[in-house]
Amino acid sequence: MKIYRFVPVAAGRAVVTKTLAERWWPDGINFGTGMARMLPKGPQWAHLGNRYRQYPEDQPLPDFPAFAFNVPLLSEKAAAILRSAGLVDELVLVHVADKPFFAVQYRKLPDVFRPDSSEGLALPRGEIFHFYRRDFDESKATAEFFSLPVFGPFTDLYFTERLLAVSQEAGLTGLESCELVYDNGPVTVRYPKVDRALLPDGTLRRRLEWELLYWRAAVLDYDESVIRDAIENAAAEGWISFDEEATKQLP
Repeated sequence: MKIYRFVPVAAGRAVVTKTLAERWWPDGINFGTGMARMLPKGPQWAHLGNRYRQYPEDQPLPDFPAFAFNVPLLSEKAAAILRSAGLVDELVLVHVADKPFFAVQYRKLPDVFRPDSSEGLALPRGEIFHFYRRDFDESKATAEFFSLPVFGPFTDLYFTERLLAVSQEAGLTGLESCELVYDNGPVTVRYPKVDRALLPDGTLRRRLEWELLYWRAAVLDYDESVIRDAIENAAAEGWISFDEEATKQLP
């Protein structure tokens, strides 16, 4: 079995923007009460009615537009195809520039990920904040867009070759930059090393990676400088990438 990390394409495509000053995820997506308290929905919630903006407006949105690594968005076409194939079920209607899309509630499969036989990067007190070699019990991979429970709501998401095959056959777009992380066994994901001073700055991929990595460390009460060093060192060593064009690629 092959398993992929969900890293939607941003290069050359329109993306879906969100405010990070308050609760950004759609009503109907459940991250738990802790996240709701941490990022409350203010009285002037920017995404009232589950409405989001597209940027830039003159570029096309793919079927899996970049939005967040822990909330996949699907076009109407993608939602219909994947639901018909029995690959997704809990979908929440949103509108992106007045066009209907569907947010996917990620699935918790507590026994599929094997942290003890996986390898990752540790914070100063020893907590793993990113896995670059992931082991799975593939017999338990019974749903798509599943989480790594060890990271709680700040998880990245994973899907299997089943979803990829259906998507490619239907010509769905947006999965081209996803990472192959398991191919009948763990795959070590590593990009070319980059001088830390030359790391891409301002890319959406950097922001989406940062959103998850930062909060995994912040909830453990690490100082901002420690978190920044950990994330940027990881990118400089090639364990993650901020480059919109990077891929560890689909077949």
